Amino acid sequence: MKDWFINWFNSEQYLDVYSHRDESDAKKIVDLIIASTNLKKGSSVLDAACGAGRHSIHFASLGYNVSAFDLSENLLKYASKSAEEKQLIINFFRSDIRTVELKKKYDLIVNLFTSFGYFDDDEDNFKFVKNAFNNLVPSGYYVLDYFNIAQLKKSLIPYSEKQIGTKKILEERKLVGNFVVKNITIEDDEAISNFNEKVKLYEVQFLREKLVEIGFRIYAEFGDYDGNRFSDVESSRIIIIAQK
Repeated sequence: MKDWFINWFNSEQYLDVYSHRDESDAKKIVDLIIASTNLKKGSSVLDAACGAGRHSIHFASLGYNVSAFDLSENLLKYASKSAEEKQLIINFFRSDIRTVELKKKYDLIVNLFTSFGYFDDDEDNFKFVKNAFNNLVPSGYYVLDYFNIAQLKKSLIPYSEKQIGTKKILEERKLVGNFVVKNITIEDDEAISNFNEKVKLYEVQFLREKLVEIGFRIYAEFGDYDGNRFSDVESSRIIIIAQK
């Protein structure tokens, strides 16, 4: 399952599996970030591992100067097309999050929708967080949106299936050591495709400590996209806004 994300995120089926993650989710967290930081219009924003560009597009629609990158060519094409249809100018580019070279400093850098924890090694997982710190303006913000593993362990659904058009999507989830693993089977007529996801599990306190170790201060925390306070027991997400 090493580098599982390369084939999966670049597949045509990825957007089918995550079709429930619509623009309203993206608007909620973007609006929450802006309200919390009072980020001025025209500020520079970097959307790391931007996927289909939902967050980038909403930032741009509100008047921010947005750059965004992802490793998946397919998702970048989709994001670029969506931005073009809305007549928005976004600087999309392709890069691996571990080796991305940033040529300017930003007012805000975001890692949203669990675009973090894809690698076995802690150093690889936190490489971009360190890069983000170095490429923020003084007092700039970095946002990490990740699942709350305490809640994940309690509420993990081992098996689910759904039908989208002609496709039947089966998802099996399990905890394996320090990882949550998902096996995805997509049945479409006579064709069957299999994909995997594997994300490393980090306790919330560990994330806080790593951010502070890198040089950030914890500015705000939320437990969901509606802006509710983070609860170790109840929250589905941990959204950390850190400031340089």
